[in-house]
Amino acid sequence: MEWIKGLFKRGSTSRESGLNKELTNVHIETELAQVQELNKTGVIMIPVWQTCNDSLVCDICKSFHDKRADIYEVGKRPKWIYKKTGKEYGPPLCHEGCRCWLNYEADIN
Repeated sequence: MEWIKGLFKRGSTSRESGLNKELTNVHIETELAQVQELNKTGVIMIPVWQTCNDSLVCDICKSFHDKRADIYEVGKRPKWIYKKTGKEYGPPLCHEGCRCWLNYEADIN
């Protein structure tokens, strides 16, 4: 059990903990695998970045809110490009303490 105690930093919130980051990444990987299975059937699902859309959202995440991925290939992680720097992000977690998540839209084109 000592190893799990090390995942939580003293004085940090659980959202900022190593455990939360790992759980979020597992969730995202599972979600992307499910989307890939749907894509194989011809239903193409496009990831859309979501924020809490409140005063705590950083400028980077705010710029991605409700936006489809800039770069998306089936079987690979989607990427969003921050226009101010050209840096690629995604999928959430974008940074320490990030509260963002992905939704999906069906591509009917």
